[in-house]
Amino acid sequence: MQVAEFYNRDFLRDNYVFKKPCRELEHYIDFFWQSNYSFDEDVSIKTFPRLGSTLLINLGNPFTFLKGNVSCAINEPVYYVRNKPITTLHAPGNLLFGVQFTINLPLLFKKTFAPTNEAWPLNKFFEPRTINSMVAENDFNGRVQIIEQVLINRLSDKLAYKAGIINNALTLMSKNANEGYPIKQVCNNIGCSPKTLERYFTQHLNLTPKKAAGIIRARSAIDKYVNSREKFKPHLSGYYDASHFYKQINRFTAG
Repeated sequence: MQVAEFYNRDFLRDNYVFKKPCRELEHYIDFFWQSNYSFDEDVSIKTFPRLGSTLLINLGNPFTFLKGNVSCAINEPVYYVRNKPITTLHAPGNLLFGVQFTINLPLLFKKTFAPTNEAWPLNKFFEPRTINSMVAENDFNGRVQIIEQVLINRLSDKLAYKAGIINNALTLMSKNANEGYPIKQVCNNIGCSPKTLERYFTQHLNLTPKKAAGIIRARSAIDKYVNSREKFKPHLSGYYDASHFYKQINRFTAG
């Protein structure tokens, strides 16, 4: 079976559980998730580029991770940036726990991190006892509480200020995804210079504001297209015409 983000919502809704973060982490984490696979055949799941990064802990059988030119079997906790399409190959017995970050995890740990196609071992950021506690925990909410407490202890006023600027900018970009909201106008609305915003985005998202806005626009357009193909009008989503839309989206989803 082949499953793709946006196009197979029922499968994703039926086979995953989701949870929003606590208030202290809402500028850093989009959501927590855990698989609840009920299928009895091999499944290929493709997700498209998005902002942020993912922490993933494999609690069951190994699965295959494909990103760019990297293909590897995942049987240990990992962390990876969501800057390209990712395909994961699953079999019955897989069980996954994950965290979708809106910023890059290394910033919380004051580490440098060059984004690649690799899945990085999670022990670069977390102590083994923390990882082992999450693996040993039998309850989804229990795992969430363990990692939330660790991350809360990493917060600082300086990081909170930067994350606030980034999230305010992303909110404006999302609300105006169809209009190609100028970055200069975003900066004027949030009280931040273009140079500072570019630095924050590069540090926390490994993307320029312009590239981030492009990802937001593409994901918004795909969502609208899948929801109502008959009513979808490319020019209302920031594309010149249908040809421009299909060309750009094919490039976006192919990586």
